[in-house]
Amino acid sequence: MKDPDEWDDLTRIAFKMVEEEYSNAFMKLPAILRKGQKASPTGGFISISKWKKIGSQKGSNPGGVYQAPDGKKYYVKFYDSVDQVNNEVVANRLYREAGIETTKVHHGYADGKFAVISEWEEGVSKHGTQTVR
Repeated sequence: MKDPDEWDDLTRIAFKMVEEEYSNAFMKLPAILRKGQKASPTGGFISISKWKKIGSQKGSNPGGVYQAPDGKKYYVKFYDSVDQVNNEVVANRLYREAGIETTKVHHGYADGKFAVISEWEEGVSKHGTQTVR
């Protein structure tokens, strides 16, 4: 990459625009991350230990379709690392904040495993980059 002193005017303008956008996004990040946090003794993680597994794993991560005691369905993916869960939840919130339609996700745990909990949408499937309802 060229030294900034060697940039032409268009490159300087583009860089400044990108820098300002990242700065604005960074300033909004704490509020985005706080949205939807649930108060619990586990710092916002939802215990799914009493949920019933009602469907099989749909991807490469261990998990499946679960039903909460209130009857609502969720897709749950398990991870060994809380960092993986945090990354997925943060990415989801950033997508939603940017106006990209995604399924809402939450932090979860059960039996010593961390999980990403996705609200289940009946009749929705993914084909390439298109959602089919």
